[in-house]
Parts: sequence; structure tokens; C-alpha cells
Amino acid sequence: MKTEQDVVVLTEENNKLKRENEQLKREGAKQPEMVQTQKEEMKVVKNDLRHLKDQLQIENAVVEVLSSQVVRVSSYFLLRSILPATASYMKRKYLGHII
Repeated sequence: MKTEQDVVVLTEENNKLKRENEQLKREGAKQPEMVQTQKEEMKVVKNDLRHLKDQLQIENAVVEVLSSQVVRVSSYFLLRSILPATASYMKRKYLGHII
């Protein structure tokens, strides 16, 4: 009786292990396809990253050009506002001695 119970338990365990083994085989068969899909996704991501780096370089160049133009325009307006006062001061200082 004990032997029959042991056989039943071992048969159930064996069946369970067979099912697990089949499941693992199915999962293992899917792995190459999953790896290939991930490789393709990585190519897309790398391409996107390369495109973004190029775009960033262009944007940085534009910012650099625009910044230098802002500095030039600001300097121009600053000089324009300072020069009349300086010219007036210089006239009073140097021409005042003459007049």
C-alpha cells in the first residue's frame, strides 16, 4: 500500500516536472526572437540618439550666433546712449577753456 502511494506521488511529481520542462522549452524557443527584437529596438534608439545629437549641435551653433548678435546690438545701444553724454561733457570741458 505504501509502495502504491509512493508510485502515485512520484508519478504526479514526474508529470509536474515534464510540464515545467515543456514550459521552459517553449520559453527558451522564444528567446532568440526576443533578442533579435531587442537588437532592432536598440538600433532605432541609437539612430534617434545620433539624430538628437546632430540637432543639438545645430541648436548650439544657432544659440552661439544669436548670442553674439545680442551682445553686438546691446553694445551698440549702450554706446549710443553713452556717447552723447560723453560728447557733451567733452565739449564743456575742452571748449569751455577756449570760450
